[in-house]
Amino acid sequence: MWQVYHPLLRRAAVDGAALIAGSDDEARALWAAAGRLAAWRVARQRAAQEAISETLDAPWGGDSQEWRPPPEALTPSDMARALVALRPALIQARVLHDEHDEHLLLANATWAARLAEDRGPPPPLDRYWARRWAMAAQRAPLSLTPSALLENLSTPGLEALAAFHQQWREGLLLWSETLNKVLHNLAEAELHAATEAVPPAWLERGGLMAAVDEGLRAGAGLVALRAPGGARQSLIAAWSSRHGAGDVPEPLRAAALVSSYIPYCQPPGAWRARSASSDDWILTLTDLAVGSLVDHPSAPYWGPSSLARLSTLCEDPGDRGPRLLIETTPARWSALVAQLPALAELAVIEHPPLSDVELLPAWLCQRPALEDHARAPFGLFELLSHLHGLAPAARWQLPTGPNPRLAPSHARLVPPRRALEKGDHPRALQQLHKRAPWTAPLIPDAAHLRALLDLSERLDLPPG
Repeated sequence: MWQVYHPLLRRAAVDGAALIAGSDDEARALWAAAGRLAAWRVARQRAAQEAISETLDAPWGGDSQEWRPPPEALTPSDMARALVALRPALIQARVLHDEHDEHLLLANATWAARLAEDRGPPPPLDRYWARRWAMAAQRAPLSLTPSALLENLSTPGLEALAAFHQQWREGLLLWSETLNKVLHNLAEAELHAATEAVPPAWLERGGLMAAVDEGLRAGAGLVALRAPGGARQSLIAAWSSRHGAGDVPEPLRAAALVSSYIPYCQPPGAWRARSASSDDWILTLTDLAVGSLVDHPSAPYWGPSSLARLSTLCEDPGDRGPRLLIETTPARWSALVAQLPALAELAVIEHPPLSDVELLPAWLCQRPALEDHARAPFGLFELLSHLHGLAPAARWQLPTGPNPRLAPSHARLVPPRRALEKGDHPRALQQLHKRAPWTAPLIPDAAHLRALLDLSERLDLPPG
């Protein structure tokens, strides 16, 4: 019923064996150490769970908080500990920028000693971390070194290492500032994968992807406007993912795709140097970049020469000339055209407003990004339970950004499990409408419920 795109759809899962096979000797030693430390942690968790269970055994009438232990899998935090145990110098050079840290040395001694403890075979790879490795394998064949393992720790592993930052312990930085400082240090070492997130899926509506292909093939490019009520999906991110996977028309595959704004990664003006080395390139301008141009046209990041260069992009498109892909709001587009009238020649397309029956599919398309950030499942009924606790207007506000966050919701919507297990979708829908009347216009009939369940399953990307 709905057409969606994600670079991991129809791709095989990546497991630990494939990652080890693509590693050099030093990286393989780190995988082995991470596996031993993960087995040690899992054994300790099981012992703790047994102790908690015995302590709260009946009769017990006091309040108790449920403990949610980490997964019984090899996680980024296990690899962070392996790096601390075997490669502290790499952390000091790349993460801490050669700042001497006695806490890192103490942690090195602690985790190196625990490597000697035998706790059985290593657990399987964490499914959410495996999803990030599948993204890395989609971009290029895996060839892993210790630096590559550090670069691909993802947010949980990097947060663990950020705790060694001296300014954090001294109270000079907020936690978010500390993590950003670590990301900046890694980017300066050209370890850019740390800033890349698993993107949401794209819900195709109104032929937008085909319009982008045609606009970039036929002329100087196009601008996509998010009109009021339009879906908060990133067309640039989705099309860039297609380009990276080679899933675009042949004339566009060889074009260099240059982002106007990549946090932590490229110094100001890097896209100009990149474009100068190629006569076939596409410059993408996100809403954030357009806002910078409109609000700060003389800032050093852009400067008059940048504005002039943008103006020339529409003058001689040719078959292989530079092209623009812009995504912004109507107000910012009008302000940009007022400064650069030549951009008015670009083709314009609009994100159509979401209909009632498209709201839940649009939310489900956020599943890969939300699960990567929250490290927890986010299927159809987890989504409905979250939306159940929101005000009606808030249900239409999809999360945005590379690390989407959900507002905490204490409401609980019990799914109609028995009816679903029996395959009785009309009965399940009747029970759902009774428990949450607001879902009636969003899921009008049993066919829509079946389609949503199918879409949720499809977006449980590898390894599912």
